[in-house]
Amino acid sequence: MIVFVSDTPEYTAPTNAMLINNALHAKNAHVVYDMNVNCVGMVVAMDQVSRVIKTDPKIKHALLVGSLFVSSIARDDDIFTYSAVADAAVAIVLKHTQDEVKRGVIDSAYFTDSKDSHIVLSPVCGMSKVLLNYDVDLNDRKLLQRPLDASFFSINWAKLVKNLLSAHNLVPDDIDYYFFSQYTKTEVMKTAALLGVDFEEKFVYVGDKYGYTGNTSPVLAYHEAYATGLLEQNQKYIFCSVGTGCIMSAVLYIS
Repeated sequence: MIVFVSDTPEYTAPTNAMLINNALHAKNAHVVYDMNVNCVGMVVAMDQVSRVIKTDPKIKHALLVGSLFVSSIARDDDIFTYSAVADAAVAIVLKHTQDEVKRGVIDSAYFTDSKDSHIVLSPVCGMSKVLLNYDVDLNDRKLLQRPLDASFFSINWAKLVKNLLSAHNLVPDDIDYYFFSQYTKTEVMKTAALLGVDFEEKFVYVGDKYGYTGNTSPVLAYHEAYATGLLEQNQKYIFCSVGTGCIMSAVLYIS
């Protein structure tokens, strides 16, 4: 199984997952598709793909590839994107195992509020006008990010995580590490405070190292923890992010 996750794909046909399949000569991978959930994409993919491989014994491994090619859609007058957002790609492999102890993705929780669904648009003029109207200004063919008050992120992230943990008789301090969206350090720190856990001890932040990298950012935080020797077996993690609109997703994972 191969799933490609991006809101800046190179192609719409064939799927980019198909091209990855071909490049890897992955002859055993027959479930192959793309998905786009904007900046929450890799967290959603982990959840959805895990559910598939847990219910289909024919699928032993799944390759998830996440990508953001923001430099291809950034407007030259977009101060936020040019200063804080970066291109990136990540890949993870999920494996179906038969363990006595439950591991991997355990459960997930979602929150959606679509009232701000027009604050971020890409392309701002709409895809049909990009394809059919050659008089559209170049900037209008790209990403538009209107000012967004992100102060509601922390409140809803904390609620989402608490509800998810409560369903499994866990509390925030039971989680070893939190791998969050790197969109706003302030809101992630506020989330830690609302959860009653120490940000420096429990959260891995890499936004100051890589910039904000969309759907790849929680996985880059996970990679940082792995590369620095923080991760061990039988640990509990929360992966959490937010996508344009907004949609939030949190995943409980046991290593």
